[in-house]
This record gives sequence, C-alpha cells and structure tokens, in this order.
Amino acid sequence: MEDLVSIIIPIYNVEFFLRDCLDSVIKQTYSNLEIILVDDGSTDDCLEICREYQKKDNRVHVFHQENKGCSIARNLGLKHAHGIYISFFDSDDVMHPDRMEEMVAIMKKEDADLVIGNYDIVTQDGTFLENKKEVALYEVDSPTFKYCSFAPFPGNKLYRLSILKEKQIEWKQISIAEDLVFYLSYILWCKKVSFTSDSLFNYRIVENSLSRKYDLKILSIKDAFLEIEKFYAENNNMEKFRQYIEPLKIVHYYYQFSKIKFFKRKERRDINAFFKKEMKLLKKYKNKSPFIRNIYFKYQLKSMYYTLF
Repeated sequence: MEDLVSIIIPIYNVEFFLRDCLDSVIKQTYSNLEIILVDDGSTDDCLEICREYQKKDNRVHVFHQENKGCSIARNLGLKHAHGIYISFFDSDDVMHPDRMEEMVAIMKKEDADLVIGNYDIVTQDGTFLENKKEVALYEVDSPTFKYCSFAPFPGNKLYRLSILKEKQIEWKQISIAEDLVFYLSYILWCKKVSFTSDSLFNYRIVENSLSRKYDLKILSIKDAFLEIEKFYAENNNMEKFRQYIEPLKIVHYYYQFSKIKFFKRKERRDINAFFKKEMKLLKKYKNKSPFIRNIYFKYQLKSMYYTLF
C-alpha cells in the first residue's frame, strides 16, 4: 500500500486556472492522495468548481472559510491532513504527471525529511518560458543547510507531516515572505534533505496576481526575518541562524529593494532610507560568497542612484 500524501491547495479567485490545476493533481501517477482544497472566500466560481471535483473524486475534500489569506487557508488544510507526507500547491500552477510518484520515491529511498526539485516557468496562458534550476547561493559546511538559500515557495517541495506537528510549524500570517519563514523553520529539523534535478511542475506567471503588485509591505521583509530569528532562538539554535540564515538577509533584502523602481519618488526615498539602515548592518556578510558580494555592491550602486534622484 502506498503511503498517503496530503496535497493542500489554498484557493482564491482563480476560476480561469483552477481546472488545469485540479486536473493535474487528480491525474497523478501516484494515486494514494488526500487532496485538500481550501477556498479562501472566493467571489468567483472557485467554490463551485471545487465541489464539482469533490463529487467525481472521493480523494478530494473541500473546506471553505471567509477571506483570511493564504497562510490561514494552508493552516486549515494542515488541521485536516492525515498523510505521511505533505505537499502545498498553488491553485494556478500545474503538476507534471509523475511529480508525486518521483518525490515520494526519493523521500522513501533516501529516508529524507524534505525533497526539493526544479520547475518550469510558464506564461499566464501556459506558454513555456524557462526551466528554473535551483542552486545554492553560497557554500556551507552542512549537508542540510546547503539548501537554505533555495527559493522558499512550496510548489517544488515535499514535507513530513510528523515534523510539522511535532515542532508545531505553521504558516505565519505576515505581509510578505510567509513561505520563507515556513521553509527556514522546517529545515531546522531536517536530518536529511534530498534534491532532484527533474522539473516537477509549471509555475504560472499571472500578471495581475497579488505577488506582482507593489506597495510598502516590501519593508515587512524585516518582520519575516524577525519571525525566523525568534523561532531559532526559542529552539536554542541561534548559532545556526547566524551562520546559515542571517546571510540570506542580504539576498532577500536586495530582492525587495529592487522593487523600488515601481514606486513614486517620495516612496522611493522612504524605501531607500529603510534599506540603507538595514543593509549597513549586514555588510559583514558581503564576502560570504561571490553571489552575495555581487548583489551587495549592486545594492550600493542602486541606493546611491536613488539617493541622488
């Protein structure tokens, strides 16, 4: 008997993409699935579509809540999950047919606590753009934490439910980077992380999605790292935080800072002032790797430009 896998999919106003997503899930070559759909107060036909799939496939379970956000929806799904393994997936993306079969096989063969893979980036209409290959941003001496700098979003990862429950890891309701907080909290407890170079799913770029709208919540990246630091402190692992996690601040601060071009001049001054203070504290990590050093100096040049203009 195959081990049960719970797939948790938060859903909000994605009726144009939802069927593609759900079809790709129910057609997985790995069949022992518990498909948990959490409608987050959609105002379109998403809930009706979910119930339609529930009627034709008894592996599908539908839950509904008032609009509270993706993190709360995922946590609701976690409460109802019974699988040995847990997969979180976004409702506008599409799984490759053997995604779950390959990930579970690696998890069992290598006795891993986390499996990560590559993925394809596609346009809103599904046109292929590129194969995204996960790479470590800097070298570390830990076989587990060498993966800490991989992209944190959940679509290309498989987790163990037992670790999530034992260590009480849930999705935080914060403005941005909730996936980063979740991922770096989980990886602390991994004895082994495994990786496959195969592409596991299609990551869809949706032009009008919330992730592509820009406001001053980008400054909340500081709150995300404070949450991570708090978690590591509570679990007496500050040495690992300073050694492996804190250098990532430069990377993620720079990613958020680079959005400054989308703001008006007054907002740019406020954003620049915030990151100028924060990045000054992190310059000690600029020699952690050529990549981090490169983006640190790119930040310095851009910051100087936005100071003048």
